[in-house]
Amino acid sequence: MKILLSGLAVLSLAATLAPASAGQREEGKHAAAADKRVCKSSARTGSLVRRTRVCLTKREWAETEERSQSVGRSMQDQLFIPPSS
Repeated sequence: MKILLSGLAVLSLAATLAPASAGQREEGKHAAAADKRVCKSSARTGSLVRRTRVCLTKREWAETEERSQSVGRSMQDQLFIPPSS
């Protein structure tokens, strides 16, 4: 009887820990995906042939995009002239 109870206790403990470890694995996959390097190339200004290649992680690309949008919005806000009444 003691063996059966201890076996049930182990199974219930494993069942409660399994979803947490699966969630941790998913978080690990997302973190690994965010740290994956992505290379992009763009044409250099004034040239149709020369290209510049930049390699950053997905997280760094997202930060770069966010900064670019922030700068663009601030430039638009500075140039905005409200209509006169």
